[in-house]
Amino acid sequence: MFGARVLFLACLVVASFVIGHAAAQTDQPPVEAFGNLPFLSQPVLSPSGRYLAMLQENQGRNVVVIYDTAAPGSRPVALAPEEGIVDELTWASDDRLLMRAANTVKRRIDTRPYEWARLTSITPQGTNAFVLMASKTQPVRTVDITTVSDIALNDPTHVYMPRYDAIAGSGSPDTRLKRSSGVAYSLYRVDVTKNEFSLIERGNEDTVRFILDGNGKPVARIDRSIYLKDSVYAYDAGRGIAEFDVSGEAREAAIHELSEDGKTLVVSGRFGKNTIGAYPLDLVTGKIGPALFVNPQYDLDSVVVDEWTHRVIGVRYVEDRRHTHYFDVAREKLRKSLEVTFPGLTAEIVSSTVDGKIHVVVVEGPRHSPTFHMFDSAAWKMDFLGPAYPNLEEAVLGEMRSYNYKARDGLEIPAYLTLPPGRDARNLPAVVMPHGGPELRDARRFHWWAQFLANRGYAVLQPNFRGSAGYGGAFVTAAFKQWGLDMQDDVTDGVKKMIADGIADPKRVCIVGASYGGYSALAGAAFTPDLYACAVSVAGVADLPTIIGHGVKTAGAKSASVSYWESRIGSRHTDIKQLKETSPARQASRVQVPILLLHGDRDTTVPILQSQLMADALKAAGKTYEFIRLEGDDHSLDLGASRIRVLTETERFLRAHIGS
Repeated sequence: MFGARVLFLACLVVASFVIGHAAAQTDQPPVEAFGNLPFLSQPVLSPSGRYLAMLQENQGRNVVVIYDTAAPGSRPVALAPEEGIVDELTWASDDRLLMRAANTVKRRIDTRPYEWARLTSITPQGTNAFVLMASKTQPVRTVDITTVSDIALNDPTHVYMPRYDAIAGSGSPDTRLKRSSGVAYSLYRVDVTKNEFSLIERGNEDTVRFILDGNGKPVARIDRSIYLKDSVYAYDAGRGIAEFDVSGEAREAAIHELSEDGKTLVVSGRFGKNTIGAYPLDLVTGKIGPALFVNPQYDLDSVVVDEWTHRVIGVRYVEDRRHTHYFDVAREKLRKSLEVTFPGLTAEIVSSTVDGKIHVVVVEGPRHSPTFHMFDSAAWKMDFLGPAYPNLEEAVLGEMRSYNYKARDGLEIPAYLTLPPGRDARNLPAVVMPHGGPELRDARRFHWWAQFLANRGYAVLQPNFRGSAGYGGAFVTAAFKQWGLDMQDDVTDGVKKMIADGIADPKRVCIVGASYGGYSALAGAAFTPDLYACAVSVAGVADLPTIIGHGVKTAGAKSASVSYWESRIGSRHTDIKQLKETSPARQASRVQVPILLLHGDRDTTVPILQSQLMADALKAAGKTYEFIRLEGDDHSLDLGASRIRVLTETERFLRAHIGS
């Protein structure tokens, strides 16, 4: 699927370590200023800090650019894999960069698209590139071989990576090869300087993960049973020590990495509390200790893992904006100093050297698109690297304010309202934009799509409807099997509040969203057609029985993902009547407003069939719609051309139906 050859590109940026801002501003920057891929993203430092690699936009695609920090005036190396889209970078050592690239291909049998991903290893000079674990002799059942489980700094030529292997017979003495698929999850020591790798541990057909100690030694293995129980097998203890339920309704416990001292595993979950926190799991007894961190109001968003030791060093949670908390006193002091340096903004360390002296910091806020900075904490010196959106300044971006409200059943719905710059918040054309997921959430941060719409004159409401992530267990369970019902009512109630407050013109409201937000847009058009003047769905779900069926085909009927989705959406067996009644494609006759459908033809998350079903239903019902295929793109809009097309078509559509 991927060739080992790497294509060199022309120099893409000025031959300087510091990348300057671009041209002067206008009140309405061109659509490309918002829709282009971020000019810079994912900066990562090599272990010593000698090199800085990042993704950089070039003609609508991400390419890899490598800077020599010891020679800031030198010409950077710019390159891209022959196939696929680069979306992740990892340094194995100062001499080797690993680039994750994903390509969408079709199955031979049913032609459904799926993602095929591999890691390419390359020198900082852009030479000696090859795909890791590329083998013509060993049968492999893994479409994604890009996980790096460990980087042993005392062995800079090797990393440790897992994959699913086709096998015959049993593996190590503790395996339980009791199913018939003949596939086992195995751990390999991989040479990043040449295409050689060797098996160091074979799991079994239940194994889904290995946890290592930072020096290439496995300390634990995670096995998942057909009953959706995750068991922790501790190697030193020689047995399973703990079990967690990961079935749909209970899918809140997660096993992370070792604690910083290496004595415990870090797990997250509710464990009797309403909010998710981080806890230590003893590797001998299997007992969970007192919380490392828990916020009584907000769920843990993620753990912070050291990029070199792969150990948990902190946590993140989202209030109105994202917050980081480090367990180590020195790191926490450094974080607080960054908070003082950038008041009112979110400043996060995204990459550091092994010695912890040099850091890359990203700074952002609702009207401050992400900017990247190099921070030398030893010299206490901050250098500007460059912006993600070089043609956007605060003056052209809208004010984002909290806009919480009560749903009709009394549940408090957190929401954000972004207003057009320079306009009074009265009788405006408005867009309600439900987020995707749906177990994600919006926050006070830069949002390229919402800011584009605000810049074009629209008030933009982003509701965190019930089921959105971060607000505790009761807020999540309130959304179970409520697609098109209470979840949609939350969105409706937000629109009605905007109208009641005089912010939105009741005759000029459109609902716009992507993924689950696309479903919500279609549901709004079908179930509350009098509320909206139009609807825009990007990669939206339109038919609930078939999207669950897609999960069954791709992951299996008894998989954790299908269990999860059936707990959230509804069972394809016992809830089929409700699924049909809340599927916009099956209720197209109720639609009274124009609908714009946009969908990537390589989407493996929500297949383009969903938008096709909606288009067919609208056509059969004699409704007004447009259907635009985004050629060559996937669910995440990884191509700049697709993002620009989405913004361009959305702006045209909104102007035609609600003005500006």
